[in-house]
Amino acid sequence: SWRRGSFNAEPKEEFSLAVSSLGGCVCYLQKCLIERPLLAMKQFQLFTPEQFHVRGGGNEFPTENQKLVLDNISIANLEILQTSEGKQEGSLLSILDKCVTAAGKRLLRQWVCAPLCNPRQNQ
Repeated sequence: SWRRGSFNAEPKEEFSLAVSSLGGCVCYLQKCLIERPLLAMKQFQLFTPEQFHVRGGGNEFPTENQKLVLDNISIANLEILQTSEGKQEGSLLSILDKCVTAAGKRLLRQWVCAPLCNPRQNQ
């Protein structure tokens, strides 16, 4: 799944996002000081979520109204509902929220906390 570039090994195009994600995971493991024991296991497998259809060797965006699952830590780190200081003012939701009704505010909160996976459907 690797090809030789002019200077070093590069992943094939269909694996570039996976390798980039792995790099982010390794960086996080280094910050936690646990990368050596985990990486020494060499137990890597390609993960393809069920909602992604594999056609022609590459992943396609989901065609259904599949939503991205954000855990509480991601919501907090992205400051979606409140800032790192615990304030609602300055959060992503507070900036986007121009809703007049309580029902509109609840719906916007649901959309922001669980966005659609397919960026074409978000337009």
